[in-house]
Amino acid sequence: MTISKYIYFFIIVIFSSDQYLSQNSHSFELEGYTRTFLVDLPDSLEEGLPVIFNNHGYSGSASWQRSFSSMHSIASDLGLNVIVVYPDAVITVWNSGIDDYWLAPAPEVDDVNFFSTMIDSMVEWYAIDTNRVFSCGMSNGGFMSYRLGCELSNRIRAIASVTGTMASSIYTSCNPLRPVPVMEIHGTDDAIVPYNGTSYWMSTEQSVQYWVSNNNCSQTPTVEDLPDIDPSDYTTVDKYTYSDCDNDADVILFEIDGGGHRWPPSIWLGSGTTNLDISASEEILNFFMQFGPDPDSGFPTGDLNGDGETDVTDLSVLVFVIIGFTESTDHHVETGDLNRDGELDVFDLLLFSDHY
Repeated sequence: MTISKYIYFFIIVIFSSDQYLSQNSHSFELEGYTRTFLVDLPDSLEEGLPVIFNNHGYSGSASWQRSFSSMHSIASDLGLNVIVVYPDAVITVWNSGIDDYWLAPAPEVDDVNFFSTMIDSMVEWYAIDTNRVFSCGMSNGGFMSYRLGCELSNRIRAIASVTGTMASSIYTSCNPLRPVPVMEIHGTDDAIVPYNGTSYWMSTEQSVQYWVSNNNCSQTPTVEDLPDIDPSDYTTVDKYTYSDCDNDADVILFEIDGGGHRWPPSIWLGSGTTNLDISASEEILNFFMQFGPDPDSGFPTGDLNGDGETDVTDLSVLVFVIIGFTESTDHHVETGDLNRDGELDVFDLLLFSDHY
């Protein structure tokens, strides 16, 4: 059997199985813990779909986040073909860097590796587009998304946070490999994660400015006073857009004047006043989905031989590197690690065959 036939054999074995397609609840063992997550698939399931991780807050759960954000339903209403994943944290708390705060202890688990492993699983089960993997979340889930932006920027395309911010420990150690588009939605009257920060985590402005600087954006934002659609909520929204960033990695802040610790427009969970003028889920979906399937600078291109094209000769190089006939170089990994897990293996072969 030729090498190319081996590749297609692997594709047929993995993608002909429908054992996962009827399931919405998944789990696997990782580092001594049973990790669980809910997966909502679109009506039209096909290869190469984007994935959004939507992460719950402190003491929350995947099912709670699914219920009050309804991101999968809103995506369907908007006609967006996207897979939405709602993960569960160990003992309901993400290890997002807030463990210095004595009132908010976090388990000593490697949640960054958990998300990386979930991405691997989604690649195997659904042949997702690894150039369009996103993370968002509320509160502690927003903190976790910031950590992923810092430590998993090779696999996470963009992040969004609602009522979350950057933990001080993550802020000081953050070292993303590329510009990461960011959206923050935060109320000025948030009593749980104060808009102006604490000694344990950064203010909303500090978090936003970190990414403005990292992404090399214009320091002067475009400011929009959004329509006060429902004056009865006694809140208003100003939208700040920092653009002209490297790789079009814009940074956006929705500042909710008078807003509390809430996921607009949900009045379930959280505290304080809920803004009824915007939908956090809709804003995040539209933000993420603007990033198309074509990778920006910093994403693997598949051009392993460096001739400016991606074709069967690159596939041959990838195969020879994986089986050890050709010595692997940094260039091979940078261009051929299509699932961005730091290694060249059969999963990269599968993705290469899918896309090229």
